[in-house]
Amino acid sequence: MKLFFISFWGLRCGFALRRYVSQLAIRSALRRLRRLGLALQATAAHR
Repeated sequence: MKLFFISFWGLRCGFALRRYVSQLAIRSALRRLRRLGLALQATAAHR
């Protein structure tokens, strides 16, 4: 029973961690895209 409990909490922690990491990755990707868009706008405005 204790082993089941430990594995259950391990799975829950792993799932939460994976969700947190994926959210961080999405946020950094969005920031990169926004920066790229701003750079493209700046170069288009200069032309």
